[in-house]
Amino acid sequence: MGVESSYAALSAGKARLAMSGLFKGRVREIRACSGARFVAVSHAPGSEIRSHQHDWPHLGFYLAGGLVEQFDGVTARLDGPGAIYHPKSSGHADEVLASGLETIGLVFDPAWIAGAKTKSLFDRPHVWRGGAAALMARELLRCWRRPAASESQLRDATENFFQAVAGAEAPQRPSWLDSVLHKLKSDRMPTTRSIAASLDLHPAWLAHRYREVTGEGLHETLRRKRVEHALVALRTTDMPLAEIALDAGFCDQPHMNRCFRHVLGRSPHAYRLDSRFG
Repeated sequence: MGVESSYAALSAGKARLAMSGLFKGRVREIRACSGARFVAVSHAPGSEIRSHQHDWPHLGFYLAGGLVEQFDGVTARLDGPGAIYHPKSSGHADEVLASGLETIGLVFDPAWIAGAKTKSLFDRPHVWRGGAAALMARELLRCWRRPAASESQLRDATENFFQAVAGAEAPQRPSWLDSVLHKLKSDRMPTTRSIAASLDLHPAWLAHRYREVTGEGLHETLRRKRVEHALVALRTTDMPLAEIALDAGFCDQPHMNRCFRHVLGRSPHAYRLDSRFG
């Protein structure tokens, strides 16, 4: 199965969802090769997508926002680093949180990945939240975003990801995590040192353990939360970008631009142009 068929299958699937009122958002292609398609997907805030299926296996990388997903009697929430995989024709329903949802989707033909050990993973859905699996998902995402990466490198990296996360265990939630997340949300200019001091923890230890548990660093969580705050304003208001930047906690508009490119791979201006979901 070539990429043209995979591309057409995903496009047709999204079109059917849109026509039925299930999918409210935008799909933007980033890259395509002989057996896979790499797209950016923006979901409208608060939208509910009734049970549906994808025409090809689909691996979704989390970028920002959040959703609650139901499949096979399981309810899973993803509002931080991680990934979701659904095999072909796997039914699932989604509820997008008020912050909206920004993901990168990788749709592929299973035959594109040759490893026999990997094929057994394609038969059932998976949700990976935080921990080593989230870090590995981010590494694969970086690989797909590299323009110089060859198709064989992308195929090998994708297969290696599936094999590596097959035995990955979900991290245990430490007792101090909620306090750290509250500090990141409530403090205007939090630092690792100030958060650690409030919890009587060593800053270096806290930074290391936080990244192990969540799949991102403390400063990366803060940056992502500021981006999410700005996304709401970009979607729902006509505020100037400079005002949005200051309101979201960025130093200035160039600072916001850099953070957007790091988190979403695009500028706030580009996002605003196609983020009005109607």
